Amino acid sequence: CYVSGVPAETTEEQITKIRGWVDKGFTRIKLALGFGVQQDAETIRKVREAFGDTIELFVDAHWAYTTDEAVALARHFEKYNVGFMECAINAEDIYSQAALPSAVDIPIALGEEYRTRYHFKERILQRAFDLAQPDIGRLGITEGHRVVNLCDAFGLAVAPYIGAGLAVYTAATLHVAAASPNLRVVEYQPTQMAISEQYFTPSIQPVAGAYAIPQTPGL
Repeated sequence: CYVSGVPAETTEEQITKIRGWVDKGFTRIKLALGFGVQQDAETIRKVREAFGDTIELFVDAHWAYTTDEAVALARHFEKYNVGFMECAINAEDIYSQAALPSAVDIPIALGEEYRTRYHFKERILQRAFDLAQPDIGRLGITEGHRVVNLCDAFGLAVAPYIGAGLAVYTAATLHVAAASPNLRVVEYQPTQMAISEQYFTPSIQPVAGAYAIPQTPGL
């Protein structure tokens, strides 16, 4: 799994927080950005220089950019080995989305915005993403599994998104993830998990960068 967001007032504070996660064995980090091309590029430069290649680094751009801006930003990210850039362009603008992956050399991720396999199918056929992020909490387990299989048929990996939800949301996501042959990585929301923990027996709090799937039955 990857640690998601790492909110902070400054890049220096983010670096301190990331170092805390690295000390706990987490080596995959996604930063919540979308503050402008130059600021986002500078943030990634500083974080990469602080940690070198000891961590995998991902970016959530929060639909903040035009196609040209997204291309320019992705080219900055290429220099710093960013593992994927998520949600860079307006979620409904399929044609602008489709222009991005072929123009850059880092994986482009989409998916939390979509609610059926048909939304994914349209974008797969337009080659609008390299990595799918199905939101199992909103797709549901059955439709989510259909999305996973559809992506697998096209040779696309999945990285299930975990957003604003609690125990059942997370558990359902892990069920689907564990059954996905094309799984890349799963999101980990630390503040959300801290609230959810009271509902889990046994705990599914990830340790050293990975979830351990419980052996007890079902959700």
